[in-house]
Amino acid sequence: MSDTTDAVKHSHPAHAVKHGASTEAVKHILPEADARRMAHLSAQIATLLYEMSEIFAGAAAVKHDSLEPRYVPSSPAEADADVTYIEIVRGPAGTGCYVTTSDGTSWCEYPCGG
Repeated sequence: MSDTTDAVKHSHPAHAVKHGASTEAVKHILPEADARRMAHLSAQIATLLYEMSEIFAGAAAVKHDSLEPRYVPSSPAEADADVTYIEIVRGPAGTGCYVTTSDGTSWCEYPCGG
């Protein structure tokens, strides 16, 4: 929605600090159909992340309930043409990554970069 009269200003300090933004953000209200679609997609993503974290826990021999599912792909600045790192979990030993190479080889690494 581009109409700023419908935008609501709010503050979310934790998010702002993490992303280097000011603590003042603008919340844009979604039309009802878009809000329903976003809720549906968010639920699907949460389910997929949970499933990926279960696979990761099994591969890394880590208790699944000690892991927090997440999805943080390498930034373009960190990207390597041959290797892609995606943070899949956060746990007691740090973040855990799913790593793929250009030849299709993949593995789980815990902690990332270890």
